[in-house]
Amino acid sequence: MSEPKVSVIMPTKNAGKYIRKSMQCLARQKFRDFEIIIKDAESTDGTLDIVDEVAEEDGLLIKKISGQDSGIGHALEILGNEARGEFLMFHPSDDYLFPNAISDLVRKAESDSNIGLVYGNVLVAYGNFQTKFPMHRKLLVDKEALLYRNTVPCVAALARTKIVKEVGGFRKQYRYSEDYDLWLRVSEKSRIETIPKCIGVFRIRPDSLSSTMKQIQFLSHIDAVKDACKRRSFDQDRVLLEAFRQLFNIHSRPQNRIRRIVEDTARILIDQLT
Repeated sequence: MSEPKVSVIMPTKNAGKYIRKSMQCLARQKFRDFEIIIKDAESTDGTLDIVDEVAEEDGLLIKKISGQDSGIGHALEILGNEARGEFLMFHPSDDYLFPNAISDLVRKAESDSNIGLVYGNVLVAYGNFQTKFPMHRKLLVDKEALLYRNTVPCVAALARTKIVKEVGGFRKQYRYSEDYDLWLRVSEKSRIETIPKCIGVFRIRPDSLSSTMKQIQFLSHIDAVKDACKRRSFDQDRVLLEAFRQLFNIHSRPQNRIRRIVEDTARILIDQLT
């Protein structure tokens, strides 16, 4: 059996409400040379039954891995190691892709062997309500700019598997920021390119992350930036200050008073995080 061009990895846990849509959109892809690898964390809502139904209806190539719930980071580590394709996609179980998404990503990635990561924009959905608004106004390709703001939506990103494995794959210690940590490391070894259009939908669910989990995600995001600064011998404080400025949407020439407030707030946060 020949290896697929793309491995689509998908951690799942009680995703029955949304996974049918995700799987059906994968089945409608114009590019068909891909496998789907699912790591399920003891779902009790029929998630895997839905996966089986769609796979049988549409002839999808699916590998399922079951096991106890050890967290999404551990699931991503397992899934990344199982990937056989030349390219790798991390597809959250509640997001979905438009029909040309994978073909557009693969075409761009194959245009230059130095490209390690290519991604497009996404529309945002709140629950089942899909908006017409893109998630990001600008997609970043500069590896330093990515330190200040993560504009890479998981569902719309395709990475070269060889590069992913060379840099160490997903790392579970960066909880809920495993993807961002990986993109930063991939950007240090290869080029990043973008597709200037929306190729999928990112779904915001009211039950997706609790406030505690969001705090953990924020701290992991900061840890990933700090780790990247060490690898690149960058001034950590300077990078984090700029990241906070961008977070607060304060641009090139803020008023002195606003700038001082932001810098003082950022320094307090940095002191607490170091």
